[in-house]
Amino acid sequence: MIDESFFNALNGYMQKPENQKIPLAILPVGTGNSLSRDASVEEGDLESFIKLLNNGKKKRYDIAKAENKNETFYYTNMIGFGFINNIIGTASHL
Repeated sequence: MIDESFFNALNGYMQKPENQKIPLAILPVGTGNSLSRDASVEEGDLESFIKLLNNGKKKRYDIAKAENKNETFYYTNMIGFGFINNIIGTASHL
């Protein structure tokens, strides 16, 4: 699925104690890149991205928490249920 690795990294990150957290970086590669655009990182502009990292520039964005009686997970940018997940799952197998 699209952005599955970021989803897994974010959820692992959110399990860490607050004093062990470091800033996360989003590489502007792949297709779509809505999360990178929301963080003001242009697709394919790795040189500018590396300059941002070297300058220590940070940008905050919201992280949402979803819970039910069986699990808790975190996400940012967007979340999809039902039909949209079926589309993404089908497209990733083409």
